Amino acid sequence: MQSFRLSPMVCVFLLCATPLFADRPNVLLICVDDLRPELNCFGKNYIQSPNIDALAAGGRAFHQHYVQSPTCGASRYALLTGMYGSSSNGAIFDRAKKLAADSSSVPPSLPAWFRQHGYRTVSVGKVSHHPGGRGGPDWDDEAIPEMPNSWDRHLMPVGPWQHPRGSMHGLANGEIRKNVKDMDVFQSVAGNDSTYPDGLTVEESLHQLDQLTADGEPPFFLAVGIIRPHLPFGAPAKYMEPYRDATLPPIPHPRKPDGKTTWHSSGEFMKYNRWGRNPNDDDAFATEVRKHYAACVTYADAQVGRVLKRLDETGESENTIVVLWGDHGWNLGEHAIWGKHCLFEESLRSPLIIRYPGIKSAGKKSNALVETIDVFPTLCDLANVPKPDFLHGTSLKPMLNDPAAKGFSAIGYQSKTQTIRTPTHRLIRHQTGEVELYDHRTKDAETKNIAASEADYVDYLSAMIDARLKTPLEKKQRPQLPFRWVNPLPPNHADQLVHATFPSKIAGEDVGYSILLPKDYDSSAKRYPVVYYLHGGRPGSESKSVTLADKIVELREQHHLDPVIYVFVNGGPVSHYNVPDRIGIPGKPDARGADVFIQELIPHIDSTYRTIASRTHRGLEGFSQGGRGTMRLSLRYPELFSSVAAGGGGYETEKKISESPDSAESESLRFARGDNTWDLAKAYVAKTDAPAINLMIYVGTKGFNYENNLAYMEYLKLLGIEHRALIVPDVTHSATGIYEKQGLEIMRFHQANFSRR
Repeated sequence: MQSFRLSPMVCVFLLCATPLFADRPNVLLICVDDLRPELNCFGKNYIQSPNIDALAAGGRAFHQHYVQSPTCGASRYALLTGMYGSSSNGAIFDRAKKLAADSSSVPPSLPAWFRQHGYRTVSVGKVSHHPGGRGGPDWDDEAIPEMPNSWDRHLMPVGPWQHPRGSMHGLANGEIRKNVKDMDVFQSVAGNDSTYPDGLTVEESLHQLDQLTADGEPPFFLAVGIIRPHLPFGAPAKYMEPYRDATLPPIPHPRKPDGKTTWHSSGEFMKYNRWGRNPNDDDAFATEVRKHYAACVTYADAQVGRVLKRLDETGESENTIVVLWGDHGWNLGEHAIWGKHCLFEESLRSPLIIRYPGIKSAGKKSNALVETIDVFPTLCDLANVPKPDFLHGTSLKPMLNDPAAKGFSAIGYQSKTQTIRTPTHRLIRHQTGEVELYDHRTKDAETKNIAASEADYVDYLSAMIDARLKTPLEKKQRPQLPFRWVNPLPPNHADQLVHATFPSKIAGEDVGYSILLPKDYDSSAKRYPVVYYLHGGRPGSESKSVTLADKIVELREQHHLDPVIYVFVNGGPVSHYNVPDRIGIPGKPDARGADVFIQELIPHIDSTYRTIASRTHRGLEGFSQGGRGTMRLSLRYPELFSSVAAGGGGYETEKKISESPDSAESESLRFARGDNTWDLAKAYVAKTDAPAINLMIYVGTKGFNYENNLAYMEYLKLLGIEHRALIVPDVTHSATGIYEKQGLEIMRFHQANFSRR
């Protein structure tokens, strides 16, 4: 069994602050109860959240952050340990019991780890499950700490609410929940912020900030826990004012789902006094409930603002990492649920915002899929504190350095159900054997269970759940989609982007593509040049890379570029390759992604749309796997393309294929002899009648293919193949990141090539 005892040296660190820690930033962790992404900076423009919006504008907002469990105790366990755990609300107290029985068997908590490394750790409010972090009938028993050895001080001012239990569900001016049916489900009473419990929590937090930033103090780890918008929805009347006459958008998918799901009857909400009304059959009451939730969000936002303002006043903002985290979401009528405790999107998705000095691309959101257990290792990275080896999460530093960096998947659980959320799907599996599979690429999302028609993918995702929960210390793997020749566009795509299909004789079925038409296409009779864009990654999908369409439209309109049609190609099972033999899978048909594109898609586009059907006005572009494909296909078919932009290709892998006796990329995948960028470049030079290609190769200096792109460009120079190098500083392996900095240059490159004809 692994031991987690403190070394004598660490004990010395706990007793005194030394100059050794002078260069370590402080940490301010703000936990907000029951906060779904109901914030202006997360796209809810009817919500007033100016302080959290300002935090997001100066940091990174993670728009696809998912908690481990839709209940306070289990979710906070994941945050404060960096580990998957129990789905029980008592998870943190259960950990304390194990710690008391055998301290060597329980790894340190997040605050304990920072405390061991010289930080002064303080919590105020609801940070663990009980506000103030104690047990007992009224949650104030000093002998029952929820998180032993974690905090130098753990505080919960209660004022007229008498004790932490009273504050947890307290309404105005000291009203305590005794019999829940006698307490109003929402309330709005005139008064200052301390009319409700969070005002007192923040007052104490400001006092603690003053103490923690005094001369001679070590770096601090201050955690502030705000209770609202937890039930009951009570906030000072001034925060309700913006919503009294507001028009709220309709509740999406408000009906109870069919079949076996994690739907429940909203017991926590329904227990309160609702004046005999039910929001599921009373639209006016539903709107009132939503407005009072919004008022609580704005109240919580004001408390966040007070803390951040005091941090500024201490002069420590530029030396402090700030994290704002919602402990889970909350269904506001979606799926006919008013509460959390389900595994639908609305209960598992919550806001996560991280700000720290020197963050790159401040204000840019991240759509990377991340989970709560990732916060612990991230804070270690940012604070220059060693990362312990017991963590289940992955540092978010790559996404903080590059907002376009990809995430992984997120695991969630209740007592009898488990779920995995990938960038495209959610699988929920029940202990009783039923499964739910939802495709988030479609408008149906979590209203249509497609498990019956996707049995193989259900098995694949179920195996991913098992792997993550059984071996959580293993490196996270990105989920793969099953290959399909037709894939839907993501719900939020560029308005001018259209999805279509054509019948393919080679594939023996319909093949999809996405096409970005010029704004004036329907109102003119003009013909247009075409750029075919080859996506990265495997397997192929015409919905990959379409996020670039928004940037293409933006740049085209801002800089008045000539209109061009963009076609996003489905590259086939092995992405832009023909595969004559898949080793070990005899009898499988050829995967002819290249042939479907060259022989069928290009003629289909030229015959269906008003293109200038000529090499002189046909371009090819791609990134990563698509960069390899762009280079390969342009060298093989120079008579088809005049303008070629290959981004971030993996030329080291292409060289490996060239040097392999059987043209193998791996033990299970080999290609036709000579079908690689190195051999094709030599073959192109040997063709005396091959037309010249206008070639650009672009790559980010921080991308993992940067060095081998430089090596390949040197190889092209030796062969005498002219090309333009576009080196983009400080950008990782990201097409989106490169387009943010140099997309205009790439688009102008194509435009110049088309214009010179």
